[in-house]
Amino acid sequence: MNLPDTDSPDRDSEDILLVTNYLREQASSAASQRELPHSGSIWWKAQLRARREAVERSLRPISIVEKLAWFVAAGTALFTTLPYWHLLRTVVLSWADRLH
Repeated sequence: MNLPDTDSPDRDSEDILLVTNYLREQASSAASQRELPHSGSIWWKAQLRARREAVERSLRPISIVEKLAWFVAAGTALFTTLPYWHLLRTVVLSWADRLH
């Protein structure tokens, strides 16, 4: 049984030519089927995106300060109630006893 010679240069160039022609046909048929959107809609979407990005950039410092404010408020609440923890515990336990 003789196998075909697949390592010959002629066979390789034929394969490359076949694949190249197929890819070119696919590319040309895909390009002809595809319609580009109207330039006005592309411009409008670009303007919307630019505005959205500008708003996000301008709100970034506000969100950082807001997170910092929550952190400071939580820390302040903790350190303010820490000296009175025994009193708070007594009040909470007495309320729990009243519920039962």
